[in-house]
Amino acid sequence: MDNRPGIFKWIEKFCASELVEGIMGDLDELYAEDKANLGPKRAKFRLYLRALTFLRPIFYKGFKPIQNPNMMIWIHYFRASWRSIKRYRQNSMINLIGLTLAITCALLMSLLVVDEYSFDKMHRKKENIFRLYKKNVNPVKGSSFFTAETSGLMGPEIVKNFPEATHFVRINPWFDDIVLSYEDRHFQTAEMIFADSSIFDVFDFKLLQGNPKTALKRPSSIVLTQTFAQKLFGEEDPINKTIKGINDLSFTVTGVVEDAPRTSHIQFEALVSWTTTTPGIGPLNYVWMNNWLSQSHYTYLLLSPGSDARQLAQKANSLIAINLAERKDNYFFHLQSLSDIHLKSDEILYTRKMKIGSHQFVLLLAFSGLLILIIASVNYINISLAKATKNIKEVGLRKVIGSSRRQVILRFLSETFMLTLMAVILSLILVYLLLPEFNVLIDKDIPFSSAFKPSIVTCLLGFLALISVVIDLYPAWVISAYSPAMILKGANRSIRVGSLRKILLGIQYTVSITLIICTLLIIRQIDYLKSQTLTIDGEKVMVINLNNEVGEHGTLLGNRLRAHSNITSASLCQAAVGGGTFSVMVIPSGQPQAVSTRIFRVDTHFAKTYGITILEGQYFRPDVRSDSNSVIVNEAFVKYMGWETALDKTIQFQEGGTKYPIMATVEDFHVSSPAKNLVSPGVMYLHEGNQNNLSIRLGQGNVEETLDFIQENWDALAERTPLSYSFVDEWYDRTLKAELRMVDTSVIFTIISILLCGLGLYGLSALMLEQKIKEISIRKVLGASVGALVAMTNRQFVLIILISFVIASAAAFWFNSSWIVRFPYQIDFDLSSYLLAGISSLLLSIGTVSLLAYRASVRNPAITLKDE
Repeated sequence: MDNRPGIFKWIEKFCASELVEGIMGDLDELYAEDKANLGPKRAKFRLYLRALTFLRPIFYKGFKPIQNPNMMIWIHYFRASWRSIKRYRQNSMINLIGLTLAITCALLMSLLVVDEYSFDKMHRKKENIFRLYKKNVNPVKGSSFFTAETSGLMGPEIVKNFPEATHFVRINPWFDDIVLSYEDRHFQTAEMIFADSSIFDVFDFKLLQGNPKTALKRPSSIVLTQTFAQKLFGEEDPINKTIKGINDLSFTVTGVVEDAPRTSHIQFEALVSWTTTTPGIGPLNYVWMNNWLSQSHYTYLLLSPGSDARQLAQKANSLIAINLAERKDNYFFHLQSLSDIHLKSDEILYTRKMKIGSHQFVLLLAFSGLLILIIASVNYINISLAKATKNIKEVGLRKVIGSSRRQVILRFLSETFMLTLMAVILSLILVYLLLPEFNVLIDKDIPFSSAFKPSIVTCLLGFLALISVVIDLYPAWVISAYSPAMILKGANRSIRVGSLRKILLGIQYTVSITLIICTLLIIRQIDYLKSQTLTIDGEKVMVINLNNEVGEHGTLLGNRLRAHSNITSASLCQAAVGGGTFSVMVIPSGQPQAVSTRIFRVDTHFAKTYGITILEGQYFRPDVRSDSNSVIVNEAFVKYMGWETALDKTIQFQEGGTKYPIMATVEDFHVSSPAKNLVSPGVMYLHEGNQNNLSIRLGQGNVEETLDFIQENWDALAERTPLSYSFVDEWYDRTLKAELRMVDTSVIFTIISILLCGLGLYGLSALMLEQKIKEISIRKVLGASVGALVAMTNRQFVLIILISFVIASAAAFWFNSSWIVRFPYQIDFDLSSYLLAGISSLLLSIGTVSLLAYRASVRNPAITLKDE
């Protein structure tokens, strides 16, 4: 025995002494037999496999059997549940897949909802911080819209005149990317903002180095985030170091601040003192940032506790009447709570470089996740009810040996709990794997660690408990209701849950068809919005920002690029699609009041570069000096004025000023998101200054080679600024980013709902046909054809689908009517989406049921009826 493998020693140490002799004797006997027949290596391998089966708690020498009767009952429940799961593998897999998908969707939605509602909660004074925004009203046309931008003097005047406002903070995220340089290190940032020194009094952005009271007091002061400071300075102490920034000016680093929290709607990498822009004080001398007329900044107010924000906003309107009288009928101010800014700014325009979400999008995703959970739950209930006939015998046996109704219910609830627990574990794994892709889909950066927040853990436990109880309570209640005598007399034939099953199936179909219709309508609407941007051939137009050191060489760069064979046109001016335009009031001829108009300062190449069609008149000509004293308007301007033609009209830029004749009308094109705005009335005029955008139309040649050529010419003129460009079609896609996200997520949820419906229908149909197999066999013996049997089986499902389609169509119509009104461009009502959803659902049902019915119909009646 000394030559036995070492595993015997482990068995002797592990197993109870009264069991060792028997276990080792059996193993030794089998090992000797295998060694003689299979050889020593295979025998040893099989010995180890057999030995491992004894390494269980029940064989352990210190094992004490459970004495608690309640614990023993629950162990028995779970063992019986596990046997039931293995016995009905197909239905268990359908339920497990459905629950896993549903809980995964619900978890992802919970992560999103919790993350979205956590924005700006880190600020201790959040209850008293408000953002000023205004309603822009056109009294002539009766139109209005909301904007977040205010003038640079509004905040100081409010604090000065109204004691309930204790602090103000003005924030101006810079329009262009800025290169910050220290010695030979150059790094570009898109997140530089001008801010008042009070930003550290109002918000809890933690200053790691520097004095929060003085860090942004003096002109040319700059505060860097910790990450950007390390990138620019490495291990050096950045305080009091001088760096180059906007307009190649020198700035002194006066502080290092923690990186902006990812759940802050204000994002920055560099904070520059507002005094840098103040005329007569700072080097930038930006009058437009410090007057009443220009509206381009964001103003935050800290109110004293208990102050009435609505009343203060009404008081703020009086300041417009005093300081900007010409706008007293146009501007009406409101205050928005800090906690509402991220999610409830859908209707507020011009939230430049702010981290803004969408309340509607969050609600849509949360509601879609709930619908998926409902579909999976209905699947489980339907299949559980369909299994009732098979489970009734187990119920009878349990009741015969003394089980109460409560114990029978707990037995079936334990099976659901086991499946749900497995689904939760699988869902956590899927969330871990899918979260990066989900973040890309919804344009977020939610970390997986968020899944362990108390609120998410509570949701997870809630799913586990709620699903385990709710979706199996009724089936377990129905199954446990029968007495042993009824069961022994064949009560399984008297179980009647058909009506409930049909109602649940109808709910499932209704939810799925509604999702399909809504998804098709969303796709149609977004495609229609995208079609509004195609007036400009955006795929071949790129825009290079010249608001940097290359700007002074803009003409030289433009001329060099025009010489390339694959560059058909280049426009060097302030205007571009995606930037370089602004709004002013103009006075058209015959119009008593000024009209708000979008201004385009262009050159003679602008229309050709963007492919803009001239509807009447002619565009600006290079060698005709009189054209510089004329203007061009767009279709929207002509329609707004109610003119038949604009060629005999003039406009003035101020009362009593020069009258500029209109020399042409061009087609409308978007310079803002078509999801939020119609094309505004626009005026173009020639302007040689402010040439900070170079728009380039590419030909049909090699794009990569052309981009290399552009890069070479840029590098020849730029010392520290990298080439920054964008294609116009990509810009349009960014303006529709929220809507495109909605399309992608709707499609995914619809696919999941269809998959769950298909799985549930398959499992339910299989169980129902198995219960009716004898009826089908008898009908076949009596002469029914396979086709007739398939049609009979499909009849009840078709009726349910038709009823569900009617209800789903009404629900989808309501959704479409309430959702589509938010867009300026709206699709017309069309039955195609409704019919496509209904027909596809009908075909899915008929195909699934017909396949199973055909299999049941072709079975040999002699086999299924042999016991009758």
